[in-house]
Amino acid sequence: AAAPAAAAAAPAEAAKPKYGGATSWVTSGQRTPQAKAPYSPSPASPAPASPAPAPVKLADPPAGKSAKGPAAASQASLDFALANDQSDTANKARKAKLEHGEKASADMLKWLQAAFGKELPGDTLETALRSGEVLCTVMNRIKPGSVKAHANARLAFRQMENIGMFLTAARAYGVPDTDLFVTIDLFEGTHMKQVLSCLTSLRSRAESEGFRC
Repeated sequence: AAAPAAAAAAPAEAAKPKYGGATSWVTSGQRTPQAKAPYSPSPASPAPASPAPAPVKLADPPAGKSAKGPAAASQASLDFALANDQSDTANKARKAKLEHGEKASADMLKWLQAAFGKELPGDTLETALRSGEVLCTVMNRIKPGSVKAHANARLAFRQMENIGMFLTAARAYGVPDTDLFVTIDLFEGTHMKQVLSCLTSLRSRAESEGFRC
């Protein structure tokens, strides 16, 4: 009786799934549905940031050719505004400024002639100083031996060298860079106002050092 019972148990054992025993998810040939993970939507990608608008750059007012530093730029702006103002007040201001400039130029010519020691070779700052010889002579009177100029210079490049040597000596003497001009300002007569400013600064420094003429 034991043999038939064992034989009957064998098919039952064979029918059992062999995929993990009673704890397996496969039972009697049927698949147990798996629990699904709760739906979690993926976070949306952040929208790309819009580029910041470029700052608007306002046009700068024209400045003088030799304008240097904030003070010079501010003065150039005022000159530009005055030149484009046609009101009676602006016209009076332009006239007063012109008269002041002419007076300052005439006064500077007198001082240069006294420092030069003889008649100037011209009756305006541009014509009197263009060769650079007067400037170099005056600089040597203020500080002897500071410039070795080309005498009787007739060639343009020699005259420009004279002007350049004067500017180097004036800077070494203590004239601020903001008051200096560039060679073509004088040689081409394009910015005589800056030339006058440089000479005024030189005169002021020389007199503070005891120079008299």
